[in-house]
Amino acid sequence: MPITKVYHKHRGVTFRIRGENKILKENYLRQRALIRSQNIRMHEDERKSVAARMANLSPGLQKEFLQMRLHAIEQRLMEENTGY
Repeated sequence: MPITKVYHKHRGVTFRIRGENKILKENYLRQRALIRSQNIRMHEDERKSVAARMANLSPGLQKEFLQMRLHAIEQRLMEENTGY
């Protein structure tokens, strides 16, 4: 019998589980933690590459570039919040 219901909360995930599904829950949480840590690492690499690209732009283009980056990050956050 699979997980009967999954409740998403702000932090972590709450499951309504029957007996043997505790293993399922642990695997799910481990998987989410792994994905989250990879995302954090990716953002750090992104920051470094953004700084390198910024150095070559004129002030006007820098502002435009940052606005584009901000929009892309906002989009990704929206997808992450509604995605799972």
